[in-house]
Amino acid sequence: MVAAPRIQRRVPADAAQIPRLRAAVISFAAEHCDHSEATRQAVALAVTEACANVVRHAYPDVAGELTLTGWVENGELILVIVDRGVGLNGASDSDGSGLGLFLMHELANSEIASDEHGTRVRLSFARN
Repeated sequence: MVAAPRIQRRVPADAAQIPRLRAAVISFAAEHCDHSEATRQAVALAVTEACANVVRHAYPDVAGELTLTGWVENGELILVIVDRGVGLNGASDSDGSGLGLFLMHELANSEIASDEHGTRVRLSFARN
């Protein structure tokens, strides 16, 4: 049995990592998915927003990491971004506008789970 292709990156929660993660996801999607250009753009923007939220909010007082994992399942691209930060209700130095969460919900089928031990964002993009 051949394992399904996956992408996994574990990086410091640093703004310099966001373009690298976006490029890695775009490359993975181009190789393993049959999505329209509009969907590829949605993937890029949603990943950027999810990772930027980690960088801005997850670790207000300490350095931290984020993990991005992706795979194709039943024709959908699934991406999961996880941090072990303060969670959505934690004390962050940056208030944020909430636009990133709104965009993720608009661009993908998204599920967000968060508590004081971190946040997990699951984004899925249907083939179209």
